[in-house]
Amino acid sequence: MATSIALFIISLGSLIYGLANFHDLTILKSSIGIHMISSVFDVTWIIMVRNRMNMNMNMNMIAGVKKGDKLWLNPYITSIFHVIYMQHKINQGSDKVTI
Repeated sequence: MATSIALFIISLGSLIYGLANFHDLTILKSSIGIHMISSVFDVTWIIMVRNRMNMNMNMNMIAGVKKGDKLWLNPYITSIFHVIYMQHKINQGSDKVTI
């Protein structure tokens, strides 16, 4: 997780620097390379979080989620909407719990 966050910050900074120095294509090309590496780490991290939420986290303990249930995180929707979709599913699960 720390690696993904660090790479994201470096990637964002290098893309801003690359766009600010648009006339120098080598800087822009290297920033795009860093961005691609960061994107791979981000997608991997999102998949790991989704799998953990589906298998081990509180959603399973609270709602007894099984594959195909309403609260199961769809891999395609998770890939597109990331944290917004995950938070939506967490909120749906917490609505079912009464304290």
